[in-house]
Amino acid sequence: MPEIAVVDTSALIALEKINLLDILCRLYDRIIVPEAVANEFGSLNIDCHLVRKVKSPLVKLLVSDLNLGKGESLKTCQKAIRRSAR
Repeated sequence: MPEIAVVDTSALIALEKINLLDILCRLYDRIIVPEAVANEFGSLNIDCHLVRKVKSPLVKLLVSDLNLGKGESLKTCQKAIRRSAR
């Protein structure tokens, strides 16, 4: 089973609408939710998630100025991939 997954708001909304949000914890050990995604989605009722704040000038531009939470998800994913490759 893969250790981690980084999710964006669209994935969370889609899974919630079909009552399968909890499947994430069965598929992955840890679900990383960028802070902007958590703020946009709201309360996340699964045990395996971890909210992470991303510190990056590019992400600040994407999230704050352009309102693109996806930018934070991508940056979080890149960091997770680099850590797992070590």
